[in-house]
Amino acid sequence: LASATVKLIDEAFEAEHEDSAGALAAGASAEVLSLGPAAGAERSAEALGEAPWRDAGATPTSASPSRVRALWDEREALQPEVVREREQRRARAAAFVVMDEALRKLRLELAEERRLLAQAENARVVALGVADAADKAIEELREEHEALQAHHGTREVELRRRSNA
Repeated sequence: LASATVKLIDEAFEAEHEDSAGALAAGASAEVLSLGPAAGAERSAEALGEAPWRDAGATPTSASPSRVRALWDEREALQPEVVREREQRRARAAAFVVMDEALRKLRLELAEERRLLAQAENARVVALGVADAADKAIEELREEHEALQAHHGTREVELRRRSNA
């Protein structure tokens, strides 16, 4: 779309400068040479295909004032579209910047979460080691307690036997 617009503008500009000199010399009216905006101009089929001056076997320098006007109208019709496309491109670029910043923040947050996860995993491993050691100590204490209770039971039996004797 942009290259077609540039092509049309270039054709109109070339034709305007070359034809206006010839038209002024021939006494053309100022209305024909006026290249102001056209109301309600629509995209022509010629602008979408080959350059119109090629169809008639003419050269770009021999464009008629009516063709210049048609090219100018075409340019004017395309101008809002060009402006809209530029605004959309700027909006997309701005959105890309915003998304890039958000993505950068998310990457930093992800890195921080991974670091915290690694710390938590290390703390978990340490806690599991402490818990295993505590379980072993409790088991040893339980075994020692049972041994002491058995020993205490035998001592009580022996003490009763000696006190009864």
